[in-house]
Amino acid sequence: MDVDSWKTVLLTRYHYSDYAAEQTAQRIGQMDEDCREALQNWLDTDEMPELVCGEFSVAGLLAEYHLKPPAACLTISDLRHDYAQVAAFLKQGFK
Repeated sequence: MDVDSWKTVLLTRYHYSDYAAEQTAQRIGQMDEDCREALQNWLDTDEMPELVCGEFSVAGLLAEYHLKPPAACLTISDLRHDYAQVAAFLKQGFK
């Protein structure tokens, strides 16, 4: 899926603002391929992926931080790139 298609999904399915959809679509295009494929599969099948990084999982991010599915997958991708910084941010109480 290209950036414009991701933006459309974010706007229509998840009600992102135009700015947030643009920024998030760009980030989706740059995230780990397996996270992007898992998100695409989730959109297609409604089956939550079992993406995990350290103590964090998609299911946990949804439940504890009330993230939308694209944000949860992006967070797992971010954790894979800089676990210490992203984990510290999450543990500070971001909710």
